[in-house]
Amino acid sequence: MEINQETRDLYELNLAYLMMLRERARKDIGDAAVRFGIDQTLAQSFADSSLEQLRAMANPSLMQVKMRSPQQMRSLIRDNSDNTSRLLSTISMLSEGADNE
Repeated sequence: MEINQETRDLYELNLAYLMMLRERARKDIGDAAVRFGIDQTLAQSFADSSLEQLRAMANPSLMQVKMRSPQQMRSLIRDNSDNTSRLLSTISMLSEGADNE
């Protein structure tokens, strides 16, 4: 079965996010919990996760990254008009993926 580029990109994004979470949690559980919007027990679970476990969680059918504040994102879009079209395209793509679940 051939995996398309978008699916591969989502997998890599998810894996990078989860690896970043794990590394932050290994350095500072409290900081990881705040930065990633999770509780400290879950942050500890990520700190203890193996690379194989993270790879299994990086399933491209579920986006691991979640925006916290739509208002904050709208403000960023307005303030940075150079990247607006690219960001809107990405958000649209992610929304379409979520709608298909």
